[in-house]
Amino acid sequence: MTIKPLSIRCAQNWPKQASKVRLLCKRISRLSESSLPSVPSHKPIYRSLPLNALPRHLHPLIAQAELLAFDLDGTLIDSVPDLATAVDSMLSDMGRSPAGYDAVRQWVGNGSAALVKRALCQDIRGDQQLSDDDDEFLNAHQLFLQHYQHCKGEKTVCYEGIFTLLDQARTSKIPMVLITNKPYRFVPDILQELQLASYFALVLGGDSLAEKKPSALPLLHACQQLDIPSEKGVMIGDSITDITAGKNAGFTTIAVTYGYDHGKPVQECGADLVVDSLAELVR
Repeated sequence: MTIKPLSIRCAQNWPKQASKVRLLCKRISRLSESSLPSVPSHKPIYRSLPLNALPRHLHPLIAQAELLAFDLDGTLIDSVPDLATAVDSMLSDMGRSPAGYDAVRQWVGNGSAALVKRALCQDIRGDQQLSDDDDEFLNAHQLFLQHYQHCKGEKTVCYEGIFTLLDQARTSKIPMVLITNKPYRFVPDILQELQLASYFALVLGGDSLAEKKPSALPLLHACQQLDIPSEKGVMIGDSITDITAGKNAGFTTIAVTYGYDHGKPVQECGADLVVDSLAELVR
């Protein structure tokens, strides 16, 4: 018996096989999409997992911390648009010209009383020029508080990158507290609106204690409440006020560059670390 080479047999059978393939393709093309079984998409698994499910680590400066203390305005949130609206409305009620966003940005950070005094004097040193019992200041302060109550949170937003750190710190089970010089009455609503409230074991406003930042008192009070040594704390803020408070309390200090620096660059404030985004603290 003569056996033909494989290549010759394949060549001879090809027309018959090709005809079968063409017929099969025609049958498949007649099927509607709905009659075909659905095939699940196979996306990379890491895209379907929450960010904190990936292996991530905190910056060495805070990896061993037992407490993270955050400033609010200029560190976690940009509140100047609403503060400027309230300041300008106050000034308008008093028959004065508006201060504007850029000026208010320089005046924020030492509480509402300091902000109002600076606005009245149109000077960042205005808080040193007017006394707390000055009649014009007292009237202006009440006007400001009324206007801010109405507009707080309307244009306030979280800074990009903050949740990267907040989520990782929570995953790492590091307690977090919020220490702001903003009057406490405004804080809970803003935190709730921006979905920040659940991160903090303790929230202190500028009027919660007898002293506010740059005093060490609020930071030391937080340590006492949570039973954490002050040398295990880290203060994260955007200005000389926060860094000074941290150093006064014996905390490690971290400054962000994007906030309200009161005219003094944070690079000159003596912080242990300066970052452009809180996301840089997660690796």
